[in-house]
Amino acid sequence: MFRFKSRRTRKFVNARVQGRVVSRVAAYWILYHIVLWHGLFVFRYAQVRMSGDESQVLQSVGSMYWQFCIDHVPLLMAALLIMPLFMLDFIRLTHRIVGPLIRTGEALHQLMRGEHVPSVEFRKGDLLTEFETTFNDFLAFYDDQRSEPERSRPAFATSCDDHMTESQAQAVGSALSGAAAPLGA
Repeated sequence: MFRFKSRRTRKFVNARVQGRVVSRVAAYWILYHIVLWHGLFVFRYAQVRMSGDESQVLQSVGSMYWQFCIDHVPLLMAALLIMPLFMLDFIRLTHRIVGPLIRTGEALHQLMRGEHVPSVEFRKGDLLTEFETTFNDFLAFYDDQRSEPERSRPAFATSCDDHMTESQAQAVGSALSGAAAPLGA
């Protein structure tokens, strides 16, 4: 069986996928706080202008903004302190998706080398568990196709590339023809 340790040693395993997700979340996090910050300031500015208090109404926008910044530093500090926790959590979450995909890719590479892969088991807590089941069903189907005698296999692809044997190409062809059937059938 294709087994791995249950504890992850590396969290950031795919810079392309995890990097994009984390950078997108960071950008939205920053944008959210900029909008929140300025929305709060506009609300405060409107409150002051409608209050009628002469000492505050005559205050310039710049000095009001400076005072607003001083008054709301704790909000800014909280946002900056919690952002790394959010990013670490998103890296862990994306690893629950990317990790199984890497494991499945390794199994496919083993199949292309002609090795036997009985099944793939994802770690506890990984996402894509339905994909694990489907992939293991395919592995069982693939093993059945490989073990059948040559005469009972359907003809598929008269030529195969260097990466697949003819029996592997036939198994893929059978899987693809079965996949073309409607889901409800």
